[in-house]
Amino acid sequence: MNASKPRVTIGLPVRNGARFLDQALASLVSQTFTDFEIVVSDNASDDETQKIVLSYARSDPRIRYYRNERDVGAARNFNRTFHLARGEYFRWAAHDDIWHDEHLARCVEALDADPRVVLAYTKVRLIDEEGAVLDPCFDPFELTSPSAAARLHRLLWDLREPHMVFGLTRSRVFAQTRLLRADQGADRLLLAELALLGPWQQVDDVLFLNRRTDSVRSERTRYWWDPSSRGRLMLRTIRLFVNHADAVWDTALPGSQKMFLSADAFARFLVKDYRRVGREIRQAATQGYGIRPWLRERVLGRV
Repeated sequence: MNASKPRVTIGLPVRNGARFLDQALASLVSQTFTDFEIVVSDNASDDETQKIVLSYARSDPRIRYYRNERDVGAARNFNRTFHLARGEYFRWAAHDDIWHDEHLARCVEALDADPRVVLAYTKVRLIDEEGAVLDPCFDPFELTSPSAAARLHRLLWDLREPHMVFGLTRSRVFAQTRLLRADQGADRLLLAELALLGPWQQVDDVLFLNRRTDSVRSERTRYWWDPSSRGRLMLRTIRLFVNHADAVWDTALPGSQKMFLSADAFARFLVKDYRRVGREIRQAATQGYGIRPWLRERVLGRV
């Protein structure tokens, strides 16, 4: 490995991950592709997280440990690992997932084989807290079209689970995105940006075990992304649509394609999330979000 610039950086953001962290690190340091670094950003953990990481770092110089003294939120902590990355390629790794020892090698091989590909990932199995399989495998999902509009259209309408956010990317391409924004659905928005930037390649083997637990789901409230948002009206679905449209208009696509994709995103959110959008609009009106007092009085019958 080149000490100054490894080929791959693995960003591992974590907060209070002691329960599964040892398994995750063990599977990462056992990869057959060895030219990588692991950048751990500890988001003010108060469990054994720091002790576990440092025990690995003492015997493996590829591991670099950083710590936030306060909880900065998941989005900033994830993004911090990329800002500290030195590799030509970059990927995130969750503290509770597990990877087959060929996972990284196969993803590097996919990016090396085709310079047009911006994201490489493997098939995935879901596992529970004990490692038992919950779902054999997600349906194959590749965005191989040379058309950015075609790729985003398929992503908007067909994506089931955004596990590709843990795929391997080209750092120079990843830097063209806005990374993770501090909103629920930020992973889907980032994938939309990557879909606009180039084709994806799925490795045709199950080499990634994505852990799903009740404790993880309960943690990932709207405040998980950004603790400072507590008490604010979030309008998650509406914001997600607006951010998708914003990502489209930031591209160099022709104006006609931008208009089509903006309308496509609007249709997708209207069709698939219309109940949630309706609730958010009613909540905004009730709380007076962005509505002048005189309009609130006329619409709601009160000041």
